[in-house]
Amino acid sequence: MNQAQPFLTSGQVARQVGISRGALRLYEKFGLIVPILRTEAGYRMFAPEVVITLKAIKVVSKAGFTLAEIRDLLSLVDAEPFSPDAMNLALSLKITEIEQRVDHLLHVKRFLIKVSADPEILIDPNCDAMLELALQASAEVSE
Repeated sequence: MNQAQPFLTSGQVARQVGISRGALRLYEKFGLIVPILRTEAGYRMFAPEVVITLKAIKVVSKAGFTLAEIRDLLSLVDAEPFSPDAMNLALSLKITEIEQRVDHLLHVKRFLIKVSADPEILIDPNCDAMLELALQASAEVSE
């Protein structure tokens, strides 16, 4: 009878989480995960719990968190003692950022609906559709 392997190789972790080994290396480089040990052959070995961490990283990454923001969140989770106030502040800042992006996307959507209803407004010299788009783009850059 085989005894359960206490550690997972990078390939095993990548397969369980559904990410590439390159992504795994990137997460390791950013300090999001740390291998438990390296074998004599140089293989990185991970605790099984890293799978849960990586699945959480995938979720928050899809929500728009950068790797640096994820690293900050993980450090807040791991902090002794855990500070709900610090976590709430970090999450509130991200919520505000997401709300700003949603507002921007709604503006772009309205513009696209307007243009799709009458595409020729883009070439009409008396129409400000292109100016509107340019102003929106410059506003996005200055945010």
